[in-house]
Amino acid sequence: MARVKCNGVDVNAEQVRRGLAWVKDQSAKDRTLSKLQNEARSARRGLWSRESPVPPWEWHPFHNYQPTEDPYQ
Repeated sequence: MARVKCNGVDVNAEQVRRGLAWVKDQSAKDRTLSKLQNEARSARRGLWSRESPVPPWEWHPFHNYQPTEDPYQ
């Protein structure tokens, strides 16, 4: 996993804190993101405001975007 910082802000952590990103690997050595996710879930922020949020790794296979044109041509 890569960590992204912009103007001194940890973008990964900020997205998770706001409930805008999901932490998949709960067994990571750095538990910071998992703790932030638990706080966001408890506060029902972002995706956690939904009754049954669907993890992206479950949602994605059923919603594959297939562009009709190659945007890079």
